[in-house]
Amino acid sequence: MAEVTRPKEEADIKYREDRVAVHFRNYLDKYAFVELSEDYLTRSKIGDIMTGVPVPLGSEALEEFKSGAGIAPKELAKDMSFVMGCDPHFRFADKYADCINRLFADKYQYDLIRTAAEAAEGGHFDDACIYYRAALCLQPGMQDAMYGYARVCRNIYLEASEAEDGETVGRFKAESMDYFELLTQVHPKFAPAYYYLGYAYVNMGLYTKADLAWKEYLKIAPAGKDKDEIRDRVHELRDPVLIERGCNEVIAGRFAGGIEILSTFVGSNFDKWWPLHYYLGVAYSRSGFESEAEERFKRVLQLNASHIETMRELCSLYDRTGNTASYTKYMKKIALVEENIKADE
Repeated sequence: MAEVTRPKEEADIKYREDRVAVHFRNYLDKYAFVELSEDYLTRSKIGDIMTGVPVPLGSEALEEFKSGAGIAPKELAKDMSFVMGCDPHFRFADKYADCINRLFADKYQYDLIRTAAEAAEGGHFDDACIYYRAALCLQPGMQDAMYGYARVCRNIYLEASEAEDGETVGRFKAESMDYFELLTQVHPKFAPAYYYLGYAYVNMGLYTKADLAWKEYLKIAPAGKDKDEIRDRVHELRDPVLIERGCNEVIAGRFAGGIEILSTFVGSNFDKWWPLHYYLGVAYSRSGFESEAEERFKRVLQLNASHIETMRELCSLYDRTGNTASYTKYMKKIALVEENIKADE
């Protein structure tokens, strides 16, 4: 396995930022927390890890605990795993992971992977996500756990309605993409990671990154219909990649280069991409071509009527050219859009 290129604060789920824990915290309400007896700790040879550490018990294990019947190690591991999966930052997550690895000789993550895969196959994506997260608590760089987690996060955001829950979509989309990226770093020869990463980048409008990911996939993937599919996708990306390059030229202040690339796409199949017109307008404006800039900015507003940055560009242009009426018109529009944004917050 290749060396992880990120620090543990980014590569280990117990320490990295957890974008999606809020989605699972309600599941923790069904657990009671108790301390294991000294006798149980001694017999199980986990006293050095678990003395004074409360453990979570679901309803079945809690009844066994109350009756004095004892708790089977697998039942204990199942409940600790579920809590870790819901919240890898839980106060005792490190202790739970050490305990489970001790009890099951560093092999329990394979049970979790099987449970997660079965849940995902049945469409129970929350459960699948929790179990994959638990497996990652036990072994952060495990290929199957990383891949399964990234994919099930993708399933969750694809099923969610952005109109109804845009925050959930955004959180799981970012988590999925980040784990696919991490997977390519930890396991750089694992072709499926590049396959899905390319689609994640396209979904985010990152066409150059998608192109690079898919070209890497084509280098290492075996022959098959998926490879043929990605060849077609790479071909389709040629113009979007060029447009993105043109936008980046403008962002870097190389306005002539941006104009040279982007102007060729006006009136093309990409004419409804408002960023094309926005960055071309910026390039024209900074180069002193006011009428061309105005035309591009007005095209942006035909496609994206509330784009404030475009309105500000127009105000700057009209201020320079002394068009007071148009300047005042767009300043009022900016104020109205900003007022609507505040009202929606």
